[in-house]
Amino acid sequence: MMKKSISKIEVLFDNNKKTSGLYNIKDIDTTFNLNIITNTLEINEKSVIMEYELYIEDEKTGNFRIEIIKE
Repeated sequence: MMKKSISKIEVLFDNNKKTSGLYNIKDIDTTFNLNIITNTLEINEKSVIMEYELYIEDEKTGNFRIEIIKE
């Protein structure tokens, strides 16, 4: 049976701003500093759209887009 990994990510999305957060991997007792640059944050009655750049320990990991649609 595979061991379940426990981790926690705390981030704040603030449109057109750089924010910081933490990535805590509990089972190996490690924490990484995160920086998030939110390029788009759209919230309305039907959806939430976030486009952002993610940095872990000041190294860019990529550009991401999350879209949550309310049914």
